[in-house]
Amino acid sequence: MRFFYFFLIGTILLLCIQWFLFSGVRRYLKEIPGSGKKILLLSFLFGLFNLPLLMGPFLRVAGIHVPTWVTINVMPVFYIWHFVSLILFLVLAAGKLLKLPFLTLEWLMRRFTQTRPRVESILENPKYRQFNKNRRLVVRRTLTALTGAFTVGTVVEFYRKDAFDKTDIVIPVRGLPPSFDGYSIGFTSDIHSGIFMSEERMRGYAEAVNDLKADMIVVTGDFVNSSLEEVYPFRDAFSVLSARDGVYGVLGNHDYYTRRVDEVAREVENSGIRLLRNESIKLGRRGDEIEIAGVDDTGNLSTAMEYFNMAKDRGGRQSTRLLLCHRPYFFAGAAQTGYGLVLSGHTHGGQVVLGELGRDVLAPARIVSPYVAGLYTEGGAKMYVSRGIGT
Repeated sequence: MRFFYFFLIGTILLLCIQWFLFSGVRRYLKEIPGSGKKILLLSFLFGLFNLPLLMGPFLRVAGIHVPTWVTINVMPVFYIWHFVSLILFLVLAAGKLLKLPFLTLEWLMRRFTQTRPRVESILENPKYRQFNKNRRLVVRRTLTALTGAFTVGTVVEFYRKDAFDKTDIVIPVRGLPPSFDGYSIGFTSDIHSGIFMSEERMRGYAEAVNDLKADMIVVTGDFVNSSLEEVYPFRDAFSVLSARDGVYGVLGNHDYYTRRVDEVAREVENSGIRLLRNESIKLGRRGDEIEIAGVDDTGNLSTAMEYFNMAKDRGGRQSTRLLLCHRPYFFAGAAQTGYGLVLSGHTHGGQVVLGELGRDVLAPARIVSPYVAGLYTEGGAKMYVSRGIGT
């Protein structure tokens, strides 16, 4: 039910954004002579592009499955529409925030008899009225250009989404046994099998991971996007993964969004990936060993700490511990528990990155956590956060 309420609240917010934009464009069109047909077309477009948003929750609750060809070929158009709308709304909201001090000052000056005549005189001045008219024209043309730029940019990036990077990095790990010096891990995350991730694309990614010739391969969750049906293409595509010391993984938050997480886990394991669910295994090499632990996804620190301790092997001799954890938010807790290296994903490198300042990124994801992408250090522990390959 928590996921349903989250989905419902998100839908309501998106509909509010759509109504805000629709109302603004309709007011603009009303100022143009003979705008009746344009307003009718506007109403049709907004209705059409919001129909899936209105139907989505009901289809999900009713358990009605949308055909795959629809999700792959039709739904991306609606996602692009809503993404562009969201960015445009944020620009407009920022503009209104910038105007707020001036509007507040005007309102205050109208409240006092000494200043009210002066304000009204300025507002009625022909030069000011002409200036205001020109300002509105510039703003409208700017918004039109921004909308076009956002739309073109989104469409171009949508069709460039198959591109990926391979990043090679050497990470010093405290207490690493000599036999594991130079040990290589092929690491990827956040596949998100679904609308934007076909089985064909996933096969290409799986082959790219295999080409690394790593000693071990790990995948840190979000195998699917939101439904059980999405796991089957993943299972078939990633069944080719192979490494000398095995392939390991953990579950992510989107795997839980399916509400059938155990079935998702079963099919992931059928692909040959050994899921570590609050447990650990030992890897040995020439008399030395390291511990590989994995935890299920959780959204709060107390449960994460419980999982970290549950996964830790308390028997036998002390060994270097490597932790697979979908979310990077709890790095300090993992370091405190004794893990020397943490591998995480979840953040998609910030998802929407507006710019970079050294190693820091300007992205909404920074509001949630300082851990967005790349290598981080906490005491003697290290964490590497993958940007993921799913959209």
